[in-house]
Amino acid sequence: MNKKITFVSIIIIQLIFLGGMALFHTLEFSRATKILLETEPVDPFSVFRGRYINLNYKISTIPATLFKDCIPRSLESNDYVYVVLKKKEKFWEPIAAYKNRPENTNFTFLRGKVYYSYSHNIRIKYGIESFFLSEESADEIERERINAARQAGAENRNPLAVEVAVTKEGRGYPVKLFWRDKEYR
Repeated sequence: MNKKITFVSIIIIQLIFLGGMALFHTLEFSRATKILLETEPVDPFSVFRGRYINLNYKISTIPATLFKDCIPRSLESNDYVYVVLKKKEKFWEPIAAYKNRPENTNFTFLRGKVYYSYSHNIRIKYGIESFFLSEESADEIERERINAARQAGAENRNPLAVEVAVTKEGRGYPVKLFWRDKEYR
């Protein structure tokens, strides 16, 4: 009898833990600010991970001059940084960057890690660089982009856009991918 009670108790504790995690992330996601970022695909397929697009955001490389609270040369790989974003026309763009979390909570900012720095720019990874798609959607985007490139040429390209939910702590969650005003999930 004791083994049965112990087993059921363990199962109940695990369910409560998983339910709590799901509730926490659902609440965090529902309060997040939705922003639109310009991006380009890098790698459309992985045998091990399935159909996804590896994304290279325009905000992934920022000028070192945007840093307000540190000397950019002092930044090392894997240092956390906070990039403040502001909406300009259609897309959100970086307007400032900090090594320490900004005190002003009115800012929308993404937390990322320094990947490397070169010359006068800093390359940052935000943890939102992969977007998983259904096989049908991935194939459709691939075909459409190839056709559009043939018709319009590189100078008239249509950028991919990703809607990202950004929490108050600066965590980003890719939600939707847009190309030519069509939504993909």
